[in-house]
Amino acid sequence: MKKILFLCGGPWQTPWASFLKNKGHELLLVDPNSQPPVLPWADHHIALDVKNVDGIIHALNKLGWTPDLVTSEQTDVSVIPVAMLNQHFGLSGIPVETTRLFSNKLLSRQFVKKRVPSLAPDFQKISSAETLQDFIAANPKKTYILKPADAQSSRGIQKLLPGLTSEALSRAFESCRSNSPTGEVLAEEMLQGIELTVEGISIQGQHHILGISQKKHFRFGIASELCYPPQSIPEADLIRLESQHNQLIDACGLDKGLSHSEYFWNPETGSFALVELSCRGGGTLIPSTIIPAHAGLDVYELWYQLLVNDKLPERLPPWNSKERPAVALCFFEFAAGKVLEIVGENRAQKLPGVLHLQIDIQPGHVIKEALDDRGRHGFVILTGINGKEIEERFRAIQQSIKVNYAS
Repeated sequence: MKKILFLCGGPWQTPWASFLKNKGHELLLVDPNSQPPVLPWADHHIALDVKNVDGIIHALNKLGWTPDLVTSEQTDVSVIPVAMLNQHFGLSGIPVETTRLFSNKLLSRQFVKKRVPSLAPDFQKISSAETLQDFIAANPKKTYILKPADAQSSRGIQKLLPGLTSEALSRAFESCRSNSPTGEVLAEEMLQGIELTVEGISIQGQHHILGISQKKHFRFGIASELCYPPQSIPEADLIRLESQHNQLIDACGLDKGLSHSEYFWNPETGSFALVELSCRGGGTLIPSTIIPAHAGLDVYELWYQLLVNDKLPERLPPWNSKERPAVALCFFEFAAGKVLEIVGENRAQKLPGVLHLQIDIQPGHVIKEALDDRGRHGFVILTGINGKEIEERFRAIQQSIKVNYAS
């Protein structure tokens, strides 16, 4: 029985932790919270920040507990600590420097600019408010995005419209920097078009796409829906993206592991631009629920066999098969106010096509418009024949669920 050191115990890590536990492994969980969601599947718990690698090593030495595997899933927070701990214990895993290419947007931009210049928008590292002002002054009529180099869930990302004052730019810079663990910030030209997400897996250094979604938004930076497969992108362009993307991930040095990436597609030019790369599965149950339903593939079983047994798959299903059902991740955002009660959730759970439905608000909560992806009010994973059927099913769910508010 292998000993597995598992970092981060949030809700999106639960499917991977339960999978490993059901395989008969001994799990030691590292999570700073006293009662994290993964705790029921853990044999041991160390209440430490997962970024405190030295503290984790010290605690393991004190326990006399040496892992056979260090892992995590569906979060950027843990990918570098996982790599560092695998390196410390001499275990196989993604090298630290490779992991940094995926987890740091600035390093990623610099790497992509050298490898595939067409995929990288105009960008610059921003070290001060003055640097930001100079960067924008070169093209004052453009709209730019300011983002932390190493944050997730759209935290700290801001749109910079033309004509902002130096004081407004200074406030934007300080706010953005405060959301970066390392204090690193970059500014880049705002991308236009349709946003896509790409899920994949690397096997012996070769990357394979498992699914592509088309993304919609409530407003800037806040996703409202991911629908697999894309409904509006010509297949020829998607095939071109497949070739570019696989070559890029291979060049990054990802030997075996999951990937989640985001792009913009410009309908006027047919060109793609990279938003970000991640060496982990997409959040909100994408690898554990969505891709299996869309691709007919047990992603965690495939990944597990690669990690633990070095077993290669006989074949992978083609990502663009016409036989695949449509699957969508649709988010809820209810009107602002103090929640009195939520009705119709149980009824909605039983509607056709529902794979998973979750409401993240409760009576007594004062809810408001989401400021980033963490602030959305819940989600549903739906399947259907095509995107049109999914839209109809989501409308039925929205009509079934009603939030009553305190006066």
